[in-house]
Amino acid sequence: MITGKNKEQFEEWLLKQDIIGYIYVRCDFDDLPLSMQWGVYLEYYDNIESDVDLTILHYKYYTKFTGLSNSEIKELVLKKANELYN
Repeated sequence: MITGKNKEQFEEWLLKQDIIGYIYVRCDFDDLPLSMQWGVYLEYYDNIESDVDLTILHYKYYTKFTGLSNSEIKELVLKKANELYN
């Protein structure tokens, strides 16, 4: 879902988290449903030095793309966040 510098920093951050790091080591994070990944991504972007705010992006996309499902909007938000961060 995320790529480049953003993915590298995310993986480093994730492994430093207590229970989240354990879960990441025990399973492939990318194979988890987006609904489970979403909370981790929210925490990640809140904890790094970044101007990316997933909550604001989600709201903007949710009001702009009213015909999409919540999961589709989350995918668009993560793509945009990745683009902004990289």
